[in-house]
Amino acid sequence: MMLWETILVAILTSSTTTGLLVAVVKAWMESRIKLEQERKLATLKAELDERLVRLKAEQDRLSNEANQLLQTRMQVFPKLSELTYRMRNAARDIRDHPPRNARDLDSLSTLIKDFEARTYEFRLPLDQGGVFPVVHEYKRYLQTFLLRAKELVLSVSDGRDAEAAQLKQEIGDLYAEIDRLHQNITAELVGLLFSRSTAVGQ
Repeated sequence: MMLWETILVAILTSSTTTGLLVAVVKAWMESRIKLEQERKLATLKAELDERLVRLKAEQDRLSNEANQLLQTRMQVFPKLSELTYRMRNAARDIRDHPPRNARDLDSLSTLIKDFEARTYEFRLPLDQGGVFPVVHEYKRYLQTFLLRAKELVLSVSDGRDAEAAQLKQEIGDLYAEIDRLHQNITAELVGLLFSRSTAVGQ
């Protein structure tokens, strides 16, 4: 073989080898890049799936809490509304028709005890709705009203007319505040019944 043929073969062989080497390296690098991208995508997808699962669990938790709060409100607030109404009416009857003996006050006394028990039984939803303070104040005014009514019975039976007149005035003033608070509580309870806030973080 002549020298130029040898040189030509060497050039061609070298070019072919280089080309093959370049092609192999290129294919290997593309394969590595593709594998790395697929690995990263799989990792990102797994992270995204995990986040979605956590978000769904949190959403379900909040939804359950909201539903439980609504169920509690549906049970509690109508009963409290009924009791506030009945106590207000009982207090008005006592104001309009002063009691002759302590037994005339039994109905209001029983209602107040029932209201107090309900108030503390359902304190959490009342607190969450921001209603507990006004409900507690309403109960306190009614307890004071009942105490003055009992004092009035004693004053009348003992013939202390001046004291009885003063107590009747106090009872009238207390009733006016009870009536005002009753209207506030009714509005608050109706608002809470239809409110979507909750307890759920608010």
